[in-house]
Amino acid sequence: MTVLHSLESCFHETAAFHEAIQYLTDGGTFLVLSGIWGSGKTKTAKEVYRSVTGKSPIIITDVEKFNSEEQNQTLVFDEAIPEDLSEGDMKRLQEKIKAWLKKVSTSETKAFIIFTSVADRKSTFAYITSAASDKKLKVINLKDRLTKGDHIQILHSQYCMFCPKKDFLR
Repeated sequence: MTVLHSLESCFHETAAFHEAIQYLTDGGTFLVLSGIWGSGKTKTAKEVYRSVTGKSPIIITDVEKFNSEEQNQTLVFDEAIPEDLSEGDMKRLQEKIKAWLKKVSTSETKAFIIFTSVADRKSTFAYITSAASDKKLKVINLKDRLTKGDHIQILHSQYCMFCPKKDFLR
């Protein structure tokens, strides 16, 4: 089978995508995109990042590998925060984020972090980001935010990618 399009080119700008961009361009700092497996969390995070910064994102998939000294631009934590994160680990991550935010805020880079998570876990993310108490946290659950039209458009874009010579409506 020959794939004529890459998976990276297949994206539908949902209402959640636009809400996330608006939040970050209005000065939001911490954004959580949650939803079930396959709901588009990672792809939405990447596309929001690109739309806001004009750059490809730095993706962190393991919270233990996050080094606040080495990172000098905005970040995407993709499923990087485990559900069983201990309070001590949360506190260490909170301090790393605080140090990173202080360092990045002095540069010309827009400072924000996008987290993706299967569950909302708002209390966990609120705790982790509370070191920057003046910064807002927004949680967007993609499962709740995808409209019927979004579902159809996503299905259509996938269908066109894998079956480019077939009519979607037949």
